[in-house]
Amino acid sequence: MPERTTFEELMTVGEVAETLRYTEGTVRHWIRTGKLPAIQVTGGREYRIRLPDFLAFAEGLGIPLRPAGPGAEARLEDEPLSAQLRRSDER
Repeated sequence: MPERTTFEELMTVGEVAETLRYTEGTVRHWIRTGKLPAIQVTGGREYRIRLPDFLAFAEGLGIPLRPAGPGAEARLEDEPLSAQLRRSDER
């Protein structure tokens, strides 16, 4: 049975492109070639990307991500966000 996903955990192609500073065409290419896992939305023209898949993909590109929010600092982190999340889960 597939893992359940909430809407908050899904990103659009546009959100991925904007976050990584690539074009939507590049993101769609990654999806079509299987480099970036995505869920095809009914109708087949749109995709949604699960947040954990996005984080793993960005980490694989070597792009460090920082958490967003009111308390987030405006700087790149020394370690990938996925490692930070794992560390916070251990607390």
